[in-house]
Amino acid sequence: GRAGEGSFHENKGDDAEAALLLEAALAQARQLSPDDHPQLNAAINIHGTLLHTTGRLEEALPYRREALEIIRRNHPEAHPAVAGGLEQLGLLLKDLG
Repeated sequence: GRAGEGSFHENKGDDAEAALLLEAALAQARQLSPDDHPQLNAAINIHGTLLHTTGRLEEALPYRREALEIIRRNHPEAHPAVAGGLEQLGLLLKDLG
């Protein structure tokens, strides 16, 4: 899918192309998936990762927060997925200073 293509371009260092593909994948996931669907969460998380790793930290923050909210709606607080979401948000907040 588009998210996979976006990740491929991100790995090649083509951040602009990756961003366009990942934005398209996220828009499609928002349109086709229920609010708590893992596919939507994956698209949100991948987009947040691209923004974070390309230094667009302020832009990444709402995506990291939304991904964590979806994870928390789908899993108990002690679940490893919640820990992973907290870790991602924590790393971003650390990088923001």
